[in-house]
Amino acid sequence: MEFEEGGTAWVGTEEAQLLNWRQTSGGALEFRGRQTERRAMHGSVWLRKSDGAPLRIFASFEHAETKHVLRDDASIDLVSSAFQCQTPATVVHRHFVDDVLLTENLYTYQPFRAFSTDTNIIYTGIKEK
Repeated sequence: MEFEEGGTAWVGTEEAQLLNWRQTSGGALEFRGRQTERRAMHGSVWLRKSDGAPLRIFASFEHAETKHVLRDDASIDLVSSAFQCQTPATVVHRHFVDDVLLTENLYTYQPFRAFSTDTNIIYTGIKEK
């Protein structure tokens, strides 16, 4: 991955420092019919200026087909949870064909909940044959 500073911007009322990134190898695995191909992604991370917490992650990849250019963009907005960590609040995915929006998927997340478990594993020995 390669990173470079991208200036400042706002996410709602939060001032953010942008960090642009791009993959130099690997990438998203795309399935088209019986074909698969890796697509290098690029995007940005928006970090809250006051404490560096991630507020938004943006990712994109595109490729040309015989007669069209396809692009997928995704933006994930993060919020501070009750568990003192950043969790996704919304995700927007857009699919473009020749820079025309073809589909848009909007996802929202309810408050995350913690769960716990209590497990005891007791080894009583190995029976000899």
